[in-house]
Amino acid sequence: MIEWLKVQTPETSDIITAYEAMKQTTVGLLALKALVSYSPIKDSKGRRHDIEMINENDRKNIIDAMYRIRCNLFHGSKSSINNRDNKLIKTASGIMAKWMSELISVF
Repeated sequence: MIEWLKVQTPETSDIITAYEAMKQTTVGLLALKALVSYSPIKDSKGRRHDIEMINENDRKNIIDAMYRIRCNLFHGSKSSINNRDNKLIKTASGIMAKWMSELISVF
């Protein structure tokens, strides 16, 4: 699903239309810039390559990074006492909340 999502465009997917709308909001843009500032996103188990995000327009790597953060949270070793982990999780969840809000408004 992630690979499918990364090749979609606003013309082929409402999910990407919502992403692009989210990116145009102040909240969305600031959250994306914050996420990019935490680049690279490492695999907590050290099995996969680091994900480098170039800027807030690097949608494919941002999607990969969001998924990596999710995987690290559920399968890795994210800690509530680790400041970077806290910031990554809060930033990613803020992006998802705004993105899904935009998606709901499309329907």
